[in-house]
Amino acid sequence: MTISFKLGDSRELNGRLLDLVRLGAKTATCGALRDIPEDFALAEGEGSFDDWPQGHIEFFTRNGGFDPDMDLVCERFRLVEDFA
Repeated sequence: MTISFKLGDSRELNGRLLDLVRLGAKTATCGALRDIPEDFALAEGEGSFDDWPQGHIEFFTRNGGFDPDMDLVCERFRLVEDFA
């Protein structure tokens, strides 16, 4: 089975995040912000643990709103094959 998905909320961000997946730096993603352990934030491959909250607050604000009490969906993955 082939699964394709989009990361980020713009073509530019999607491209940057897919590059991180292809490099093996990004092996996780999430859908909201709440109580994230450092190892998961670092698995997202998007910068330091200290940078993680602000980048995600900005993302969620652009996509319907940020609330510090919002639920979070976390997902780990691995790149099996790149068809690009």
